[in-house]
Amino acid sequence: MPPLLSTLLFALVFIGMTSPYGHASSNDGHDTAPRIISTNVCIDNILINIFGTEHVVAVSNLVDDALYSQVKFLDPSIERISFDAEEIFRLKPSLVLISNFSNHRVVNMLKDSGVNMVTVPFATKLSDISKNIQIIGTALKQHAKAKIAADAIDQHIGETMPDAGVFALHVTSNNYIYGKNSLIGDAIRYAGLSASDQRGFGANPGFYNSERIIASNPDYLIIDDINAGAGDTVASDGVNSPNLRDDRYHPALQAAYPAQQRIKIDPRLWSCAHQQTPQIIDIIKQGVRKQ
Repeated sequence: MPPLLSTLLFALVFIGMTSPYGHASSNDGHDTAPRIISTNVCIDNILINIFGTEHVVAVSNLVDDALYSQVKFLDPSIERISFDAEEIFRLKPSLVLISNFSNHRVVNMLKDSGVNMVTVPFATKLSDISKNIQIIGTALKQHAKAKIAADAIDQHIGETMPDAGVFALHVTSNNYIYGKNSLIGDAIRYAGLSASDQRGFGANPGFYNSERIIASNPDYLIIDDINAGAGDTVASDGVNSPNLRDDRYHPALQAAYPAQQRIKIDPRLWSCAHQQTPQIIDIIKQGVRKQ
């Protein structure tokens, strides 16, 4: 993690050591401790890594999945649940953090039962990260901690670099291109490179054949650092990490784009927006300089 972002986020551990979260009242009038549930792995990443686990009684059942989660370790006493109304009711939460794409039927059941819910939207651009941190911080009444983390994110992201006329295209191992409205597309633009919308992919994210991808003539192919998602160590340059499995990509792409024209990024950085996601900008810049 870059020094500035690391220093600012490290300072968070000294703030909010005593939770300002007020106590709820039970039906018999006695005070009860808050009971917080996170229902989405993207929310888990921000909640646990920035605000900790105090009063957290349950998180999503993907929190331990190394392909999606940036949570290194979580006390097994905190329950892992699916987005199921019965499971949530059973835990008697005082706050449930949900996504804007959470199952509407379940959301309506919770709403009708008076469950206190706060929506944390799925991020499609880097600036959404600091907004989501503030949303969670406000819900937890941890405003100071949220502000430090959000400011660190905004400083790291900075301003978009001038377009250098270099085209970088992110392609998943199954030839899916996310297009303009995505975290990876936003990071490419912040790094000063032309993104997919410059070559006709922007309005139509989806699956493309290898011939179409090669015909778009990207200067760099951004691919997924597959082994990083399985728990392997990612090199600091994000490019020459050991044991990277490119074999899941089509042979035509491998032939057209040798190692020096590939930039490898851990999928956990772009599949969910969290405090480490802005590192994508630095990895792309370093990958271009490697050539």
